[in-house]
Amino acid sequence: MITLATYFDRRPNFFCDSFFKYNAKITDRIIVFQSNGYEGSLKNDIKEKYNIEFEEAGFTPEAINSNKNIVIRVNIPYELRLAIEEVNNIYNDLQRNYNFNDKSNTLIVLDHDEILLGENVKEYIANSNQKLIRPTGTEILQHKEEVAINDFNNAFEQRNFMRYIIWMSKPIILKSGFVFIPGRHAPDNKGIDPDPNLFLMNLSKIDKDFVKNLYDQNASKYNINTGTWREPFGKGFRKEHIDGWYEKNLEGIVPIPKNIKKYLLGKG
Repeated sequence: MITLATYFDRRPNFFCDSFFKYNAKITDRIIVFQSNGYEGSLKNDIKEKYNIEFEEAGFTPEAINSNKNIVIRVNIPYELRLAIEEVNNIYNDLQRNYNFNDKSNTLIVLDHDEILLGENVKEYIANSNQKLIRPTGTEILQHKEEVAINDFNNAFEQRNFMRYIIWMSKPIILKSGFVFIPGRHAPDNKGIDPDPNLFLMNLSKIDKDFVKNLYDQNASKYNINTGTWREPFGKGFRKEHIDGWYEKNLEGIVPIPKNIKKYLLGKG
């Protein structure tokens, strides 16, 4: 059984839409950790928007190793750095309680703004003998010559550039336990090279106007007294820097390869 785990701290948006559209088909079940800062019922929101049934459950080995989609409520600090660390602790606790003794079990850990792409991903993972898989890290972003996305239902038709990022080649597909550091950007990947057949696509920079809205959401949700934001641009980043970042940060940007574009458009 393949289990996918993630964490939601806000109502479903474009990232969540993409998460379920692309990732639900590569897994047998999903565990979503719901932040105490989430407004409303995540279980009901997922049912209403994506027609996927979830049950609320406690953070127990029985729930973690069931065959059901579950929502687990967790308490997350309102200081952003501490929140990131606590989510990481939750994922490590999840591994400690996950039944890796059953060799047919696989655990995938993804952020809600990440999608996993490739050819027949579910079958590829199930048939792999690797205990730890690092997909090739990529990010899709708005090129300075591209306009704002006008309809997020076909966002990937409006974006034509991406880049490969080695630190996004995270060890997030597990057939045995592995200790994460915050963000799952592990410095020691045990000599495992990125898998060229799987692509971990980060969506956090897909549209600068959308990023500005997320900045405001994070500023209201978390304690960011300095006016700076650590994600997704780095520590000390300010909202007024966003436009300039998109104008200047062009290193490594390439046209989206045909195979990845095919996966993004649902033709693979």
